[in-house]
Amino acid sequence: MVADYPQEFEVAKEVRNFIGDSFQVAIPESESYYLAVLLVSLRTSHSSGKIGVVVAAHGNSTASSMVQVVKQLLEVDQVTAVDMPLDMPPAVALKKIVDSVRAVNDGSGVILLVDMGSLATFNNEIQRETGVAVRTVDMVTTSIVLETVRKASVIGTDLDQLYDSLRKFRGYGAVTVEEPVTQNHHPKAILAVCASGKGTAQRIKELIQSSLSKRQNQNVEVVTLSVADLRTDLEQIQQRYRLIAATGIIDPHIDAPFISLERFIDQDVDLLLDDILLENDLSFEDEVQLDDQQAKAICVQYLEENFTYINPKKVVDPLWKFSQEIIRDLELVQAQQGFLINFVMHSAGMLERIILRQPLTVGENELEAMRSDPLYALLHVHVQSFSRLMNIEIPDAEEYYLMELVKNHREKEQYQ
Repeated sequence: MVADYPQEFEVAKEVRNFIGDSFQVAIPESESYYLAVLLVSLRTSHSSGKIGVVVAAHGNSTASSMVQVVKQLLEVDQVTAVDMPLDMPPAVALKKIVDSVRAVNDGSGVILLVDMGSLATFNNEIQRETGVAVRTVDMVTTSIVLETVRKASVIGTDLDQLYDSLRKFRGYGAVTVEEPVTQNHHPKAILAVCASGKGTAQRIKELIQSSLSKRQNQNVEVVTLSVADLRTDLEQIQQRYRLIAATGIIDPHIDAPFISLERFIDQDVDLLLDDILLENDLSFEDEVQLDDQQAKAICVQYLEENFTYINPKKVVDPLWKFSQEIIRDLELVQAQQGFLINFVMHSAGMLERIILRQPLTVGENELEAMRSDPLYALLHVHVQSFSRLMNIEIPDAEEYYLMELVKNHREKEQYQ
């Protein structure tokens, strides 16, 4: 930009400095580039137009409300909304988004702004169906929609550059709140623990981050760990963060509230986080007692909200049987509903990854170690039977993480 349009860039810097001095605000240097692009676009013809923007979010009018505000402020028309009520199947939402992408595409690509869950997984499918370059940004807020549309309105804006700037965008300003001085000045964090650290814990992390994104001035990170890594990594994490809560399949016994996995996925995450952030009393007198029917219902609800390409009501029974047989034959005698739910949800994620051809990966040394493990032969029989039942090919790497679930559960028994 500087080399190709030096005159426009110099004028842009002068404009930025003038606005900053006039309104006594600090304007980021990056704005000079967008001002320069605007100046160039005023006198240059282009074969393509503006970048389109599609906002998609859960709820009856969440996306529409944000788009309405932005349209009133900027008077633009290259942005559209897709509302996804909670009872709308993901396939229907996908079709609506595909139609919207086609409608707003002006030849320069489309930015898709979403809130969470299945909406964040549609990017590749949309590009395949439309042939339009699409970049997806999650955890959408009104300020992000405003910033996206403002920059996308300039003819000649590069899609990838806009995408990179949005990933770094943190809002237009924040109210400074002085917190009381405590002995622990480390950043706050919530610890999520599952057997592998990659499946259920990552999903929990996404749910928490989505809820946190709705709150201002809540700089809370989410750290994931496997059961096996608790012994070696927990102390280091406590040195880096002030852990304000933990959730998952095992209580790490830290000085913070612990929410079991089965309790977490059966709660309203927003309300639960309100209690955590306000440091309300989260002591639970009774353990969660679920029968199979209740546990299955929780799994189905979770899968419906977080997965796109599997039918939760059809796969839950085979997943449940697969998990119970492994618990029985590998003699996981202390396995409770929490582990069973975790195994079912991890296996459901495995199915979706296989459908999307995006399986987990692992090194050859780890695979060789897995095959030499005495438990592998027992596990492999069930994996092969399950793959025939579902008519899929289960990669060795996915089988490795199923083995890790089993091994880490045994670690859990020793840890507690």
